[in-house]
Amino acid sequence: MLQKHLSSSQVLIVLDDVDHVDQLDALLPVHVLRPGSLILITSRDKDVLRRSGVQETNIYKLSGLNAQHSTELFCSHAFSQPLPLSGFEYLVDSFIKACNGLPLSLKVFGGLLYGNTDKSYWEDQLDKLQLILPNDIQKSLKICYDSLDRHEQQIFLDIACFFIGKSRDMVIRIWDGSGWKGSLGFQSLQNKCLVEIENVNFIRMHDHLRDLGREIVEAAGLPRFVSLGIDDIDDLLQQSSVIAELRGIKILPSKDKHSDGELTSSSGKKRRKLQRLDMRKLQILDIEESGHLEPFLKRVHFPNLIWLRLGKCCSSSLPSWIPLKNLRVLEVHGNKLETVWESESQVPLQLRELKIGARLSEFPKYMGKLKYLEWIYLYLKGENNVETLPEEFCNLRSF
Repeated sequence: MLQKHLSSSQVLIVLDDVDHVDQLDALLPVHVLRPGSLILITSRDKDVLRRSGVQETNIYKLSGLNAQHSTELFCSHAFSQPLPLSGFEYLVDSFIKACNGLPLSLKVFGGLLYGNTDKSYWEDQLDKLQLILPNDIQKSLKICYDSLDRHEQQIFLDIACFFIGKSRDMVIRIWDGSGWKGSLGFQSLQNKCLVEIENVNFIRMHDHLRDLGREIVEAAGLPRFVSLGIDDIDDLLQQSSVIAELRGIKILPSKDKHSDGELTSSSGKKRRKLQRLDMRKLQILDIEESGHLEPFLKRVHFPNLIWLRLGKCCSSSLPSWIPLKNLRVLEVHGNKLETVWESESQVPLQLRELKIGARLSEFPKYMGKLKYLEWIYLYLKGENNVETLPEEFCNLRSF
C-alpha cells in the first residue's frame, strides 16, 4: 500500500536521527520513489550516511549558530532578554565561545545561570566548561547535571530512562510517591532547559540529554530500568544484584508468536520453582501482557510499587497477590476485566490516578475509600453494563 502511494506521488521523506545503516536499508524505498521526490536524512554519524550510499556532495554539515544568534539564545535563558546585563558582557562572550554555537548547550548553560548574578559562580562554571573539548557535548552537559540536587538528579534519570513521552501530571504523581517533590523538581529541570513539554502535557527531552542520563546510569554499574521480553525474564532472575536495585521494569510480549509464554530456564527446560526475590526498590512496573507472568510475579516481593500498568489483564479483576497498597497511579486494560478489585483490602488508599480500559460490568467497588484520587480515565470498550455513576465520584477533581 505504502509503495503504491510513494510511486504515484512526488513526496518528501524525512528520516530523523538515523544512527544505524540497517535503519536506512529498511526505511529508504529509493526504488519506488517517483522522480522529483526528496529524502532528507539527519544523523549524528556521517559514516552511517556514507555506508548507505549517500554521495559526499549530498552531505551537509550543519554549523553552529553565529555569535549574534548564540548571544541572543544564551541571554534569553540567562537573563530573559536578548542582551547581557551590564558588567556580564565578557562572561557571556566566554560562554558563547565555549558552547561553540551548539543551541542545546547555549540553552542549558543559560538556564543553569538564570537568576544568578554572582560573577564568581559564573566563572567557576566557565572554568569547568573550558576544560572540556568543544566537541565533547556529553561532558559539557554533565556539568549542568552535577549542579542539580539529589532529588532533581533522580527525576532527570527517571525521564531519560523511562518517562519521555509520558504525561507530566502522571509522572509528578509517581515522583511525589517516591518522596521527591515532583512538581518542584520538574519545574527546576524545565527552568534549566533540561526538559520540555510538548502537546500541552507530555515530557520531551533532547536526545543528547537522554543519552547523558542513560550513560550515567550505565556507568553506575547497575541498571535503573530494564525493558525486556517475557522470554528474557529467566536471564534477569539469575542476576540477584541487579534485581535488588531495579526501580522500574517494562515487560514486553513474547517475540515468538507460537510460544505459550511460560517461563523457562536458560537450558530451555520449564522452571519448576522460582526462588523468592526481594525487589523492594521496584516502584515502576509496566507489563504489556500479564497472562503468563503469574509464576514470576507471585514470587516477587515488591511492596513499594507506585506505578502499575497492565496492558492486557487476563482475569476478571486484579489478582489479590499484586501489591496495591502504595500505588499512586494504576492503569489496567483487558477485555476480560469486569471490575478492578474484588475486596476492600485490595483498595489502594494512596491512589491519585486511575485509568481503566475494559468492558466493565460495574464501577470499581469501594471508590469512596480513595480519598486522594484526583483523576480517573475510563475507556469503556465494546458493550458494558455501566449505566450510572456512584455518588463518590462527586468528590473527584477530574473524570
